[in-house]
Amino acid sequence: MYGDFGFEDGMPMANNFDKYRLIRMKEAPLVETHLMKNEFSPTGLGEPTLPPAGGAIANAFKAATGKRLYKQHFSKYPELLKGPEKEIIG
Repeated sequence: MYGDFGFEDGMPMANNFDKYRLIRMKEAPLVETHLMKNEFSPTGLGEPTLPPAGGAIANAFKAATGKRLYKQHFSKYPELLKGPEKEIIG
């Protein structure tokens, strides 16, 4: 939702993460992971679940609205994230 780490002429535009807004746990989609026993030593079991989060959010948005988001960070485009207006009855 918030990943905004741009590059200009091949160089990062930011030199620190002090203003980099990370996704909060309550904002992250549910990602189901399965650990498989094999002959390799484990080397970090939490990191592989993070990269699919952006794609999961984009796919959920497409399923809900029919609009496809192609670039992150998604919160830059509030007009796309706004749902249809609904009449409130009651």
